[in-house]
Amino acid sequence: MSEKGKHIAKVSREVAETEINKWLDFKCIKPRRRTDLKAAIDMLVDAVEDGDLILEKNNNLIHKLMMGIQNEEGEKTVGSLTYTPRVNVGLVHKKLKNVQHDDAEGRLIAYVSQLTGQPTAVIEAIDTTDFGIAQAIATFFL
Repeated sequence: MSEKGKHIAKVSREVAETEINKWLDFKCIKPRRRTDLKAAIDMLVDAVEDGDLILEKNNNLIHKLMMGIQNEEGEKTVGSLTYTPRVNVGLVHKKLKNVQHDDAEGRLIAYVSQLTGQPTAVIEAIDTTDFGIAQAIATFFL
């Protein structure tokens, strides 16, 4: 925020929307699903606009954590997460083995863990501010 309380974007809204639409196109997300998940798309567009989410040429998403993950000494150990754009059902199934079917947050954590290649314990240590973006990304894999 600037001194006058106005939001200062890292990239324009138009560029951010284009980037997220490229990712959604690569994932073959149909128009109806995009309509249903508009809130998640808006969150991802906001994150790109703010510079917290970057689409790489290989369609990986780099999520710069606002809060980061710290060890017991307070040192930042994880500053970003890289999400693969594709995952197969078998790998997700393995992550979900110990998650109860009615544990929605546990399921999201398992998906984010699989998408990023990070242990579940690392994902569980993400600040809730950062987890909102992680949830929005994972939504497109459910």
